[in-house]
Amino acid sequence: MKKGISLVTLLVTIAVIITLVSTVVITGTSINNKAKKVKFASELSYVEEMLKSYFNTNGEYPTLDEDIFSTENISEDILLKQFSNEDIIDNKVKLYQIDFSKLGLLELTIGDKDYDNSDSVYLFSKMTGKVYYKKGYKVGKNVYYTLTDDLKKAINYVEYRNINDGIIFNYNENLLKDKVEIDIKIPISYTNITITSNDSGFILEEPRKLGEYYLYKTTSNSNSTITITYEIPEVSGEKYLKYNVNNVDNVAPTFNLSDVINIEDAQTGKKESYIKITDLSDNISGIKFVKYANKLVNESEAKEYFKNYGIEVNDNIIYLTTENNTVSIYVEDNAGNFGIKYVYK
Repeated sequence: MKKGISLVTLLVTIAVIITLVSTVVITGTSINNKAKKVKFASELSYVEEMLKSYFNTNGEYPTLDEDIFSTENISEDILLKQFSNEDIIDNKVKLYQIDFSKLGLLELTIGDKDYDNSDSVYLFSKMTGKVYYKKGYKVGKNVYYTLTDDLKKAINYVEYRNINDGIIFNYNENLLKDKVEIDIKIPISYTNITITSNDSGFILEEPRKLGEYYLYKTTSNSNSTITITYEIPEVSGEKYLKYNVNNVDNVAPTFNLSDVINIEDAQTGKKESYIKITDLSDNISGIKFVKYANKLVNESEAKEYFKNYGIEVNDNIIYLTTENNTVSIYVEDNAGNFGIKYVYK
């Protein structure tokens, strides 16, 4: 009898190999989906935690413009499970952009902070306190817009693999702007914690227990970097995390105004007048926004008024109207300092 592999044996072997390959593919897909769930759920829960922390400290949420989110192309099943308790009118939900600059959030790996040029962004519901991912995050056959029960289970599966390992930074605004207070929350299970800064005037208070965290209150007197080293149970090796303090700023932004420029449309004969903002500068924390109002806004009222009202300036040009005799021009930096000037017509 000749030695070799029989046809039956060969077919059985091929069948076994196909089965093994299929098993590997299925298992690999399952692992990949679980990893995607963990990554998304970790970041989403972290943003929610940061928002809650900010609200508990400041009494308001750090939101920007409204973003009317359309639910028209979302299935009824997803709406029931993920958008429950939201006020949906004509297939629309009122959500808000998040001011990440106030959260001290270092980075996002899935979400994008650029609301003008991306739909891969997080939006916040003031009605339910939930964070939504505008684009929808696809994992296998499922699409997730917010933190669901199965996503929460995915986080529990790898308890310590959260974004930034669950360490939370909360930026506290200080009206003097010659110092910045940062609250740091670190899970109580973490060990060998050290917090340092390259700011020679850095202040670190003794921690106090706050729920499942230790709360460290810090004060930085200059733009600097806070470094945290720590160890996590069941995870070998020392870890570290850096936080950049960049809003120590008590200097108001500066700007100048051009003379009034008069123009006339050659075809229609329509006349217009405008002024230009020149030499606009803030070298420390950067310009937050530039607005104007066709009325007199007193300096003592300017910050509160332009927080909610005023007209955004485009291309540093302000067209003058005949509505009022005074135009107020307001510039605010990211640290909350402001400058205001007036044009009297």
